Amino acid sequence: MYPADRKRLFFKAIDEFKLDPDSVNLKKYDPDILLQFYIDFDSKLYISYFDDIILEEYVPDNTWTGKFDNALKYLPQEQIKRIFPD
Repeated sequence: MYPADRKRLFFKAIDEFKLDPDSVNLKKYDPDILLQFYIDFDSKLYISYFDDIILEEYVPDNTWTGKFDNALKYLPQEQIKRIFPD
């Protein structure tokens, strides 16, 4: 399976779980634990804040990097400001 096909399948699989940040009151959540993972398909980077998984099992192949870290550190500033405007 080609990487583009995998990406499409991934987005199709998570489609029903999408949230529109403008429709959810995110202020009631702790920003440090709100975003549990971050995937950058262009950089082949998977960031996870789940401490009970083995990251290597969740990356597609050895060209990807998996890191245990706070995913908010990797989110673009404009997205953070959109989610947390204050």
